[in-house]
Amino acid sequence: LARGGYKVVVFERLSKPGGMLTHVIPEHRLSGDLVTREISEIADLGVEIRCDCPVESRADLDRLLADGFEAVYLATGAWKCSRLDIPGGDSNQILDAISFLARARTDTEKLAGIVRGKNVAVIGGGDSAVDAAVIAHKLGARDVFIVYRRSYGEMPASEEAKAEALAEGVHLLFLTQPVSYDVKDGKVQGVRVVRCSLGEPDETGRRRPVTLAGTEHMFPADLIVEAPGLVPEDSARGFEGLKLDTLNRIVLADDAGATALRRIFAGGDAVRGGSLVARAVGDGKRAARAIDQALKRTEQ
Repeated sequence: LARGGYKVVVFERLSKPGGMLTHVIPEHRLSGDLVTREISEIADLGVEIRCDCPVESRADLDRLLADGFEAVYLATGAWKCSRLDIPGGDSNQILDAISFLARARTDTEKLAGIVRGKNVAVIGGGDSAVDAAVIAHKLGARDVFIVYRRSYGEMPASEEAKAEALAEGVHLLFLTQPVSYDVKDGKVQGVRVVRCSLGEPDETGRRRPVTLAGTEHMFPADLIVEAPGLVPEDSARGFEGLKLDTLNRIVLADDAGATALRRIFAGGDAVRGGSLVARAVGDGKRAARAIDQALKRTEQ
């Protein structure tokens, strides 16, 4: 949009721009220097970046439009990690992947003190699960297990991430589903799991895991990282008038990024849930073309 001659302002709720790229994705996966250069190149195009400026409600959107902005693109991301609703899940030794990865970026030494020497179980099969497992191993965990209820081929994590985990020495437990955590005096002792087989495809197109009777057992773990998936935060409900699905993801009115609200567009993880950086970039480019076309029609 800046290259097309528009004045563009980015409203960033955090103190530093970059979202997941800056605050969550591990340095070994994505160089911080590279992200800083990319952001600088965007600023050099004339894009203004205002940090510590959250946009969190329909009133905020209306205020932007009233202040003279002709269109708004929502790229608020998926910052909430789904949690497993199973017994024992309230222990303070059960962390979510977003918090774990963010802490690895901001307070590595303290996190290493928590992880070092532990048997760590990471629940999930996406990139955030694999990243958390690799980080735990690098920080000195005794053993790290990824527990995933489907097969290797069904894992949504990238092939590069999975290969890295195997090379790092992370153990992968497939067709294995947690049913409870063994907690004593607030401390995790292990994960009780059941074996699965793969049944018919579900709504995602992947084969649905089916638990197998008589296979329940427990394996020891004293630190759990839950990473079953990333979704937008509950605060997305504050954008009154936007259509959301049951996971708080914005439902688009068309493939170009238009929403149910006039002059409001959206894309990236706010629409997809946790996904790839390249897909979010593609969403932004498509929405930019749609915004340009919409504004040109308005001028005619």
